[in-house]
Parts: sequence; structure tokens; C-alpha cells
Amino acid sequence: MCVVAHIIFFILLRKKVRISTYDTAEERQPLSFKLKKIDYLGLVYFLAACCCIILALVWGGSQYPWNSGRIIALLVVGCILIIAFVFHEWLLEPANVTRVPAMLRPFYAHASPMIPLEIFRDWDVVICMGNNVASGMVMFGQFYYIAIYFTIVFSYTPQEAGQQLLYFLPGLGVGAWSAIIFVLRVFRGTKVVLIAGSVIMAVATGLFSMAVENKTKPQLFGFMAMLGVGVGLVSHLNLACVNVDLNADTITLASTNDALPCHRNLTSLLLPLSRWRSRTNTDVLRRKQ
Repeated sequence: MCVVAHIIFFILLRKKVRISTYDTAEERQPLSFKLKKIDYLGLVYFLAACCCIILALVWGGSQYPWNSGRIIALLVVGCILIIAFVFHEWLLEPANVTRVPAMLRPFYAHASPMIPLEIFRDWDVVICMGNNVASGMVMFGQFYYIAIYFTIVFSYTPQEAGQQLLYFLPGLGVGAWSAIIFVLRVFRGTKVVLIAGSVIMAVATGLFSMAVENKTKPQLFGFMAMLGVGVGLVSHLNLACVNVDLNADTITLASTNDALPCHRNLTSLLLPLSRWRSRTNTDVLRRKQ
């Protein structure tokens, strides 16, 4: 499907989009100019921080205990690299380039920030991005780890465990269609819908955790549907609100950082992984006893 989508995009839209952010109809910049715009140091900081945090979350509780020196060191180094990345992005702002030492100034004079910090000066954008991360954690947690939970705790076959997602998906569809109706016809805006969806998602998460603790299947299935409604109400509205609030220079970067893997998928997949691993390990040990 991805290959087909790229082919359709190339055939139908190749003349309707700009070849590059730096190219215009009157002037096209050379490749050397575009290569200078890449934030090389930012990429190094960001990728190194992600690798450290990913290794800590994957190894912690499985290969090494959480209080082991390796896990603590990886988390500390990852946090330091994130701070260094933020400071580096701050130096890339035009007003701060003069603060860079002369020997490093060639890396900062032409590079464009990987994640412009001006995105986070708008509280609406910050709230929507945080809400998007939360909804991603719920959605990816359901898609990836619920089947594992049912397989280990209730001894379901893989096919039976995958079928349990059918309780989450109808709620997701109901939430998405309800959001469209509420925004376009009822409230004529997104604020009330986002708040309502966030509250439903938070309450459903707590209730679902209680059902996981009690291992009560009817409650699990009902709260999975409730989680789907909450996620459906907010998931696609966050990106729409971000696009409305920002200017044309930063809207592409903000949309990319809000919708694609860098922070959303990292937290959405790995944080629930550590939680589900500890939960399922505890249940397995209880069953063996």
C-alpha cells in the first residue's frame, strides 16, 4: 500500500508541490546549499539520546534490573543528551548564533533547527502535542500489548488474543465520527471535543488498569471500548489544531514532529512495554506458585 501511495502521489501531485522548501518558481538552490541546512549536530544528539533511552527501556526489568548501573547510566546519559539537544536547538535560533564559539560557528551559521523551539512557545501547540503523545500511548498499547497480555495471563491462542482488539476498534470509530459531527455541527470548534475526549481517555485508562488488576473480562472489554472512544475523539484533532496555530514557516516541522515517530512512537511503544512486561511477569510468577 505504501508503494502504491507513493506512485499515486508522484503521478497526481508531482506538479502541485514544491520540490524543496528552499526552491521557488523563480530560483532553485544548489545541492550544496541544501546540505548546509541539515542540522548534523542535532541529529547526533537526538539519535544518541533515543538509543540510550530505548536500550534502557528495553533492557530494564528483563535482562537487567531497573536499579542496575547499566540501566541508570543509560537513562542519565539519555537525559543529558536530550538537554544538550535542546540547548543546541536554542543556539540555532538567529538571535543566539552569536553566542556560539567561533570554531563551531560554521555548523550553526547555515543549519536549520531540527525542531524549532518557537513551536513550544505556543501553549496550544504544547498541549496538543502532549495530548497526542498520551493518545498514542493508549492506542499503541492496545494494538501491541493487549494481545500479549491475553496470551500470557489468560492462555489465549494468538488468534484469540488478536480478536480481543475488536472491542477497541468500534469505540475508536465511534469516537472519530462523533468528533467530526461535534466539531462541524454541534460545537463549531475543537476545544470542547478535545477536553471531553481527554477526560474520557484518562478515566478509561484508570478503569482499564483496575480491570487488568482484577482480571475481569467483561470490564476489560467494556473499558477497551471506552478507551477507543476517547482516543477517537482526540487523535486526529490534535494535528488539526497544531496546523491552525502555527505560521507557514514552522507548520511542516510541527506537523511532522506531532504525527511521526520521533517522540510519539518512542514513548507510545516503549513506556507501555516496560509496564506490560512487569505486569505479565508478575502474573506468570503468581501462576507458577
